[in-house]
Amino acid sequence: MKKIFFYIFCVLLLTHLQAKEFDLSTSKGTDQEVIELLTPAPAQTDVGRNVSIKAKFNTALDPEHVKKNDIWLKRINPDVRQIDASIHYDQNSQSITLQPQELLEEGIYEVTYQSLKAIKSQKEHQIKEIKYRFAVPHMIDGHVLPPKPDMQVNDSTIAGIDANDNGVRDDIEWWIYTKMDILKYSKAERLIAMDWGRSVQMMVTNPQSAKMIHNTVRKPLYCFYYYKFTYLYQYPVDYTIFNHEFKDIAFNTKERQEAYNQYDSSLSGTLITMGRIHPDQCSFDIDAVIEEAKR
Repeated sequence: MKKIFFYIFCVLLLTHLQAKEFDLSTSKGTDQEVIELLTPAPAQTDVGRNVSIKAKFNTALDPEHVKKNDIWLKRINPDVRQIDASIHYDQNSQSITLQPQELLEEGIYEVTYQSLKAIKSQKEHQIKEIKYRFAVPHMIDGHVLPPKPDMQVNDSTIAGIDANDNGVRDDIEWWIYTKMDILKYSKAERLIAMDWGRSVQMMVTNPQSAKMIHNTVRKPLYCFYYYKFTYLYQYPVDYTIFNHEFKDIAFNTKERQEAYNQYDSSLSGTLITMGRIHPDQCSFDIDAVIEEAKR
C-alpha cells in the first residue's frame, strides 16, 4: 500500500513540476519600480527569431556589475540549453541589451538578470533578481502558432490550454495547421477548421447550455457548405479530416467525450432547422481569402 501511495505521489509531483516548468507566466522581480521596460515583455508569445532582449532602468547601473555570467538566456522547452549571447550596457539609455548570437528556434525561453547594482550615488535603488519567460512561436504560412502544449497538462482539464486566447484549444490548433499543411489544404479550409475548433470548445465547456449555443456552434457547418457548393470544383476536399480525424483529436479524453455526449443529449427533442448557407456564417471573409489565394 505504501508503494502505491508513493507512486501516486511521484506522478502528482511530476505533473506539478512539468506544469510549473513550462508555465509561460512564471516570473520573478519583473514589477520592480527601477524597471522602465522589458523587451520582449514577460509572457509574450509572438517573439521573432532575431530578437534583441533589453532591460531599461530608471536608475544608472554600475557597469562593473553588468557581467555576462550574471545575465543569460536559455531555452527551456522543448529542450534545455544555454543560448550564447553578447551583453552590452548603454549608460545613456540606462539599458542592458542581450543579443543572441544565433536566430532563436521556436520554443519557450527564460531570461535572467542577477547581481545588478545601481551606481554609488544612487545606491538606495535596490535591484533584485529579474527572471521571466517568452515564446518564439512556430509559424505556418504566416499563422503564428501558440507554444506547443504539454499534453499531460493540456488533458488534465476539459478546457485544456489556449495560450493565445483565440478560442481554439492549442493541441487542436497545432493539429489543424501541421496536418493540413502536410496535406496541402487551403487557407480557407484551415480557417473553417479553426471555426470548428471554437465550436468544439463551446460544446465541451458548456454542454448544459446546448440549446442556447447550438445555432452558434453550427455556423462552421454552414460555412463549410458554402465553401463546398461555391468552390469545391476548384478545391476538392477530403471530408475525413473534418469528420473522423478531427473528432478523434477534439474529443481525445474520456471527460471531453462525456461532455460532448451531454451536449448532444441536451438537444434531444429540439427541433433543429437548417441554417443559411451563406458566407456570413464564417468568422472570416471566405471570399476574400480565396480571391487572395488566386493571386
